[in-house]
Amino acid sequence: MMKYLLTSAGDEGPRTFRASQSIDLGQMTLYVEGETMDVKGFFEGLRDDEALVIIYAPAEKTPTVPHRFERAVEWMRMFEGFAGGVVGGGFVFRDVVGLVPVFVGGGRFTATNVRAEALARGLEPLPPATVLDTTADKTIRYHEWGKNEAGPHQVLEALRHAVEKFCPHRVSVFFSGGLDSLILAKLIQDRSGSPLLLTVGTVESHDFAAAESAASFLGLEVEKVVVEEKNVAEALEMLENVLGPLGDMDAAIAVAMYLLSKKAVEAGCGTAVLGQGADELFGGYMKYERILHEKGYQVLEQVMLRDFEMLAAEGLVRDFTAVRLGGAYPLPLYLTRNVVSAALSTPVEHKIHVQGGRVVRKHVLRIVGRMLGLGDLADRGKKALQYGSGLMKMVRRLR
Repeated sequence: MMKYLLTSAGDEGPRTFRASQSIDLGQMTLYVEGETMDVKGFFEGLRDDEALVIIYAPAEKTPTVPHRFERAVEWMRMFEGFAGGVVGGGFVFRDVVGLVPVFVGGGRFTATNVRAEALARGLEPLPPATVLDTTADKTIRYHEWGKNEAGPHQVLEALRHAVEKFCPHRVSVFFSGGLDSLILAKLIQDRSGSPLLLTVGTVESHDFAAAESAASFLGLEVEKVVVEEKNVAEALEMLENVLGPLGDMDAAIAVAMYLLSKKAVEAGCGTAVLGQGADELFGGYMKYERILHEKGYQVLEQVMLRDFEMLAAEGLVRDFTAVRLGGAYPLPLYLTRNVVSAALSTPVEHKIHVQGGRVVRKHVLRIVGRMLGLGDLADRGKKALQYGSGLMKMVRRLR
């Protein structure tokens, strides 16, 4: 038996991840929370310009995802979006960066997108860009990242392509006022007008001032989600039921994602644009400066690549789950296939750049920001979400 827990769309919005119904698919059983549906293929995903909460194919029609293993592999090779799940016939698959969580393993083969269940059952994350045939114990990795020459122009074009292809007309941006979210907001504004900018924090949050300043530069307003200890405690309890125990940093980030997602849905935005992946791909973490000083560029590049690869096992599982539980669908534009390819093809020296004895992190993104007309805002630094929002302190007080 194969078990895959999903949310299901309905008039009242997405359900929880707890299974309440089963659908027999012959060689597997899908456990689905929500309405009974006759399906042969069932997965969560995002493609083109639609926020696809659930994609399913009625039994009398051709399934969305092919049943033959070779066709499934070929389909995923061509697919630019984010998707993960199981398909009748015994296939399990995950998108190219692993946005949609998929954990597999167990004596009676189990597949789930619920981290808490994976921890309890000793399941492992299915690697990104992988299709697994459980009937033959056969795994195919359908995509490998190559390297071409790239720089700020290629990164900007890839981001524009991502906005054009994936962003619906009405979209929210989780907006801290930092470089990553500012670039995305500007690109969406240039394409379709006025994205809904959302920021979260405690009353004394540093992020509120940064977000308001950056939004004002764009001629937009930002909506604040002001949190109190009661909101955080309730959100944290629900999140840990699905994600399992969380450290303080992960808890603060997950709570922020969940509360922002709820606000987006209340405002009529089903898709939430995130800046996830920018730090790993373009060199945003402070630790990268230390590694550069101590080990040099070669080791730094290896560490950054490892951090990017770890997203699928840790950060994306947390963020996807938190946003989906809030009701919206996460869209991390920096992790779309063309943007990742451009980022990995950009020399590490252009990401963490030494200029006049000063180390400039995210150098290539700062150039992109200036190309978009962001001026001095492209050079402004900002605290990480968990600190700038004040949520880390609040989480620690609650524990």
